[in-house]
Amino acid sequence: MEILLNSKFIADRQASRTKLREVQWLGFALPEVAEPPPGRCIATPKARSPILGLLRRFGKNRPIAALALILVGGTAHSLDFKGIALGSIPTAVQREMSLGLGQLTPCALRMGHPMSCRGDTQVAGLPVSTWVSFDSAGRVEQIVLNFQPAFYEQIEQLAQAKYGVPEWAGRQRMANSFGLAVEVIEEDWSERSTGDTASLLNYAAELDNGQLTLRSGSAQ
Repeated sequence: MEILLNSKFIADRQASRTKLREVQWLGFALPEVAEPPPGRCIATPKARSPILGLLRRFGKNRPIAALALILVGGTAHSLDFKGIALGSIPTAVQREMSLGLGQLTPCALRMGHPMSCRGDTQVAGLPVSTWVSFDSAGRVEQIVLNFQPAFYEQIEQLAQAKYGVPEWAGRQRMANSFGLAVEVIEEDWSERSTGDTASLLNYAAELDNGQLTLRSGSAQ
């Protein structure tokens, strides 16, 4: 697939934002979002992209508009959530208070058995649902946050302040199962030293919710 790479999309969006107020998210005091470095145009495939997954799912029977992906380089800051690092073993207090697990359904980890738990928490006052996967040793493999699409721009600003300028960003016109056309926006980060990744979508799954996915490099 031919992919146009440049930083104009991100630069335009960031230029229109006012300076972020100091808020606490993911256990991090937020500074102003940094400006991305100049981009460049090349043709390359985008591997393991959630947007391409949506294309494979919805693109067979619907016309697809032009796809623009932007590569701006650089590496992400630590891809943790509220101080809980990927690959770490959170305490019972962290599981309940930070990840919101065990409030609706029990989340009792059993050593030697991988499992996943669902919960509800807040990000800078915004309600999000969580889905956390643990390996057989109780280490965090994946944290998925689902939120209302209306909260996307706020989540995006917070994510960029926490994780830095995304390495990849893309947008694609798509339609859900009811034929409603939406613009799917994706931003990706990676931490090269660990292989951990993060991906932010304004629409995911059935194109009815936004999603931020943090995935441990050991679980790739």
